[in-house]
Amino acid sequence: MTFTNNAPAKFPVGNTTVTWTATDAAGNTATCTQLVTISDNNQFPNFTFCPPNQEQTTTANNCELIDIVIPNPEYDDNCGVTVLTWTIQDPDGTIRNSNPIGINFVTGETFYVGVSTANLYSL
Repeated sequence: MTFTNNAPAKFPVGNTTVTWTATDAAGNTATCTQLVTISDNNQFPNFTFCPPNQEQTTTANNCELIDIVIPNPEYDDNCGVTVLTWTIQDPDGTIRNSNPIGINFVTGETFYVGVSTANLYSL
């Protein structure tokens, strides 16, 4: 009897399905599958640089800045950061959220006259 499988040499973080095959001397085979889940040890991403507070001035008769450019945060993680999300609380208390798919910075967002608070989260 021989046994084979399609397991990779290194398993990535996440789920991998391994198929095992048993073959007898007559060439008859049977298979079964096994789900292997590799987790990240719950090690959280680390911000290595958080952008400082920003103060910018609008042009005359304007109550907002559009396409503002501000420094992006820097971060690392043992498995790589794939999602960076943010919330912005506008001066009137409205809270806006980023789309949580992929890396997403606040540069290019509209900011209104007054104090806005941007919170960044990495996943």
